[in-house]
Amino acid sequence: MHDGKTKNLAVIGDPIEHTFSPFLQNLALHKLNLNYHYTACLVKPKHLSTAISGLKALNFAGFNVTIPHKKNILPFLDEISPTAKLIGAVNTVVQKNGKLYGYNTDSPGFLLSLQHLHYRHVLPNVTILGTGGAARAVVSALLNANFTSIGIVSRQLERSQEFCVSFPANFSINLKPFTYSSKILNTFLKDTDLLINTTPLGMPPYVDCLPAIDLKLLPSLALVFDCIYNPICTPLLKNAQALNLKTSNGAYMLAAQGALALEKWTGLLPDIASLYEALLGALRGERQQFPSAENDS
Repeated sequence: MHDGKTKNLAVIGDPIEHTFSPFLQNLALHKLNLNYHYTACLVKPKHLSTAISGLKALNFAGFNVTIPHKKNILPFLDEISPTAKLIGAVNTVVQKNGKLYGYNTDSPGFLLSLQHLHYRHVLPNVTILGTGGAARAVVSALLNANFTSIGIVSRQLERSQEFCVSFPANFSINLKPFTYSSKILNTFLKDTDLLINTTPLGMPPYVDCLPAIDLKLLPSLALVFDCIYNPICTPLLKNAQALNLKTSNGAYMLAAQGALALEKWTGLLPDIASLYEALLGALRGERQQFPSAENDS
């Protein structure tokens, strides 16, 4: 039952109507018997500062941050974890004693997704589409992995180059900048073991769009991983499946990063596997019913 003692949590982003985070987090909170409530808030980029001040003034226990605020929120935080500093992006904020602490659970959430898939790489290259906060989290997760090179692909070479040089040089993995039209990208794709989409192409409002990448160049054993989870199968994944490539969406990554975020807020870690199964059901329209503020008596 929600009352005056209920602690509030949120996710902020633009767009936000596609998110399943409130369903997932409120289900986890209910299973843990915690008096919290999680909601989604549409925050336009021009209102980011005002929104953060409002969440702070309203004494929200914490909030998640999604597209397009993961990097732009950094100046508004009092402290940032070492992982989030390396990534240069925050997806989880904790408010404690009037201060805001920034973390990134996307990076460990991605690694947990690969473990869930029992992924073992064979070829030396990874190709990442996009240069935003999610891309930075994925690169951070893979920097200590046994790959030779990570290709960073964007529409503008300057953005890919800036992305690559923004990471420390003391890692054994090469970061290589590409554009979608680059001829040398085609050669790189032929040795790519893992292709990861971190762009919003495929999610609302771009549900019919897909990155301009030639999947036919990928080896037959390559894994195509789309960080998007809603819709459950993006045009990129459909095209990859038509070529008999292994695929995965971002549903387990969402469940994992969400569970890790909730642990930051409450000190309790929910069961990731059960949240993942519930999320899959919700994405298929089979939402679990559980007590909420609307049906409390």
